[in-house]
Amino acid sequence: VKCWGANARGQLGVGSAAAALGTDPSHVGDRLPAVDLGTLRHRPGHRVAPPLAPARAIGVACGAEFSCALLDDLSVKCWGANARGQLGVGSAAAALGTDPSHVGDRLPAVDLGTLRHRPGHRVAPPLAPARAIGVACGAEFSCALLDDLSVKCWGA
Repeated sequence: VKCWGANARGQLGVGSAAAALGTDPSHVGDRLPAVDLGTLRHRPGHRVAPPLAPARAIGVACGAEFSCALLDDLSVKCWGANARGQLGVGSAAAALGTDPSHVGDRLPAVDLGTLRHRPGHRVAPPLAPARAIGVACGAEFSCALLDDLSVKCWGA
């Protein structure tokens, strides 16, 4: 994922709140930094964890001064402004992404809880971690479409 524009709240995910990126030819192309999404902790369909691999985004959504990525392990990570809890980290604490210690494996995945229903099952199987298949953001809230086709939202 590569982001450009304003960055006062770390919404570009580059580990700083530096000035905007993309306003100068020296900011784009190969010189535009990628967001460090960390390494995968879970791979769908695997019973045991394979060696850690770099996480890859399969979806991206942006709100007002924050961004979220749907990762290829079906987790969601968000960074940027968080005054309304829109990052899904369990608080309305300071922005994430404004410091190198906020990105990569230190950037927490949103806790989506556990699935309560599995399509096609008459009886509930053991609770499984919820996995996102889509992500969307509004001005100060985020939502994930889960693999049981339910939706969870956070923020204001």
